[in-house]
Amino acid sequence: MSDPSARGGVPTSSTPILHCCETWHALAREGRILDNRPEQNETWTAIEWMQNELLRPLEEEFGVVLLSYGFAGSELVAAVRSRAATARRPPGIAPELDQHAGYELDAHGARICERDGIAVDLHVPGRPTGTIRDWIASRLPFDRLYFYADDRPLHLSWAPEPIGQVVEMRVQAGGAATPRVVVRGRGA
Repeated sequence: MSDPSARGGVPTSSTPILHCCETWHALAREGRILDNRPEQNETWTAIEWMQNELLRPLEEEFGVVLLSYGFAGSELVAAVRSRAATARRPPGIAPELDQHAGYELDAHGARICERDGIAVDLHVPGRPTGTIRDWIASRLPFDRLYFYADDRPLHLSWAPEPIGQVVEMRVQAGGAATPRVVVRGRGA
């Protein structure tokens, strides 16, 4: 893999991971462009690994892979939470757990998410998400995969030492999701 620092810390094909969130697009349509770019070189490196190890093989197998959520910097997280509060609904994000923040630091210099790696939420048009989940689980070096339903995006993460854990998220009546580990993974 090439070194992202050779390009000033910017992988050449990072834009979809940085600008795929519905909130980012809604604000952009209003003329407010969020600078959702990692500050940590480790995050840039993780994005490049995610692209090479997981997203590229998915595209080679299934064609178009659409990202619905990718890297979540502090400005984007604040915007997601603000829009959710305005709509009086839960934000549906957990930056301290979900790996979307990569290796970024909070205002106190601590890692936002202690789990190594980076995450995206994705789907493949015209394909049940369960089919994508099964293909990934049997072929790719993923860290964690969260499956909600065949008609919803799945959460996929990459880490330097991937554990290969598959979690089924069972959505309850009120919209809350209960996790059930279906594949423990290595060292989990």
